[in-house]
Amino acid sequence: MTKYDYIVDWIKNQWPIAIALIILVVLMAIPQVRDGIHTIRYWLVSLFKRTNKSENNAPPIVDVNGERITFTEMIRSSQFDVIKVHAHTHSFGINAEYIWINHRYPKYEFLKQTLTTLELMSGKSKYETNQIHFDVITIQLPNGKKKEIYFDISSFFSGATPWRLPHQSFVAKKIKEIYK
Repeated sequence: MTKYDYIVDWIKNQWPIAIALIILVVLMAIPQVRDGIHTIRYWLVSLFKRTNKSENNAPPIVDVNGERITFTEMIRSSQFDVIKVHAHTHSFGINAEYIWINHRYPKYEFLKQTLTTLELMSGKSKYETNQIHFDVITIQLPNGKKKEIYFDISSFFSGATPWRLPHQSFVAKKIKEIYK
């Protein structure tokens, strides 16, 4: 008897298991099913982990020279984040942005950093100190996807010339919604 005869014999005797294995192999070839299985596995692993989820998901708190810097995560999405930085000192606030990024996206690659304001996003060209200011940091994630992080730096902004974000863009509309 050859090895193929053993395989055929086993399939004849264990046909329900053989059919289930064939169905499983076919389903694993479909990317959406595979992604769904990974999502369920991740959920089950996180369900049984012995860590405090609220601590892992909480934004970092930065203490520098007696100043406590905190963050409010206003929007977190796959395309962009809007984060309010609560700081008093400009240099500490800017450094805290990178601490937040390292906390949320530990293996990121820095691409660029720019400055804009909410008023300029609505089309006004005059710059005023009472506008809402955003430090926009663009990063690349380990999977190759680019992401923009809009840090609201109004609490410690010391003045600079901002660039104009198109006021009709999706990000500008979302930011306007949360600042109404």
